[in-house]
Amino acid sequence: TVEFEATQGAATLTRLRWASTGTVNSFTLRYSILPAVGDEITTLVLDGSFSEIQAELEPGTNFYVSIQAQNDFCSGPSSDVLEVEVPGL
Repeated sequence: TVEFEATQGAATLTRLRWASTGTVNSFTLRYSILPAVGDEITTLVLDGSFSEIQAELEPGTNFYVSIQAQNDFCSGPSSDVLEVEVPGL
């Protein structure tokens, strides 16, 4: 499960959090900015010790995001796709 949190201020800090069970070597984070341009999906591979990522995003930004865990032997299922809207200032 991926959770979203935004903090408003001079800049908007966006935080995505997730939890895993078992041994995880890495996470694959996939996201697409909305409105989508074609089938463009960006992929980030994160160390398995990560359980959150944060970034400053423009107020009003919309995107879809999902996360998937991997270990030495297999990949877990992808999380449900979360639609995120960064609040406007």
